[in-house]
Amino acid sequence: PSTSLDDATLAATAALVLLSPYTPMLFMGEEWGTRTPFQFFTDHEEDDLARSVSEGRVREFAGFGWDADEIPDPQAAETVEASRLRWDELNEAEHIRMLAWYQALTTLRRNLDWSQRTAWPQVDEIDDVLMVTYDDIVVAANLSGQERPAPALSTVLLSWDPFDAAAPSLSPGQTLIARRCRGCSWRTRGKTCRSPRPNRLTSAQKGRYLVDTMQSPARRGFVYPPR
Repeated sequence: PSTSLDDATLAATAALVLLSPYTPMLFMGEEWGTRTPFQFFTDHEEDDLARSVSEGRVREFAGFGWDADEIPDPQAAETVEASRLRWDELNEAEHIRMLAWYQALTTLRRNLDWSQRTAWPQVDEIDDVLMVTYDDIVVAANLSGQERPAPALSTVLLSWDPFDAAAPSLSPGQTLIARRCRGCSWRTRGKTCRSPRPNRLTSAQKGRYLVDTMQSPARRGFVYPPR
């Protein structure tokens, strides 16, 4: 996907995969947004088998409208060489940022005990904004290319781009993970609520508030990975 998608879309994909109710699986280099293609290659020593594989690949892709000279030969050395990861990409700013995003997402997943969750989320798409809503967490990705209202939230745990809680909106390409506004419907858009002050809570509520506050990954520096 990284060969055809921009970084913002890759960041949205990562959040949706790593914070889905499934066991996430990543392909090599995906965690830093590598641009290296992974092409099908083989190393058959039998001439008949090698020729059959190469010719079969051409026939297969011809059915999708590919020209024969555009189809990598599985038996060619350059095909496997083109598929080798470029580890030097990890020194480039855009890949450093993507790796930091994946690290923040996996840390957030662990801190929220994501693997222990059993409830399925509500999934909605409104004006090209994809929202995955759990009882306490919302994942929002703006794929519209335009500024959109943000979902109702209380605390931003992680965001791909800087997020201004005073003017809650999703910039083009923005992905954020936040605690839901507990008193708001998931359908409420463009509103940000504040966590209640502890002195307005009962003793039991104060204990829950302090636990939530201390456990929030946002308090541990996982909001907005550096570029």
